[in-house]
Amino acid sequence: MPICPIKTQWNSHVKYIQYTLQLHVAIGFFCVRDSNLNKFQPTLREWEILKQLLTILDIFIKITESLSQANAAVFDIIPMIDILHSHLCKTVEDYNLHIAI
Repeated sequence: MPICPIKTQWNSHVKYIQYTLQLHVAIGFFCVRDSNLNKFQPTLREWEILKQLLTILDIFIKITESLSQANAAVFDIIPMIDILHSHLCKTVEDYNLHIAI
């Protein structure tokens, strides 16, 4: 079943990227079979950007899901913000990431 991102739920975009990456081979096969669709196939660079973006956003999903649990506590928020801050600082310093990231 296709997954479609929802504007008001940022994490649905991450789920969409995850799903798209899982279908990488199938998308390529589908686009090659129909020359009219070939222009919509992501380039190797675009696939790599999606993978890098997912790596960066994965921690946000985990923290969002953790804080969405019924047993989540307010005192959990500050340590998680520190984790996110550290993660983003490392990301900014990672010159191996594509400039689009």
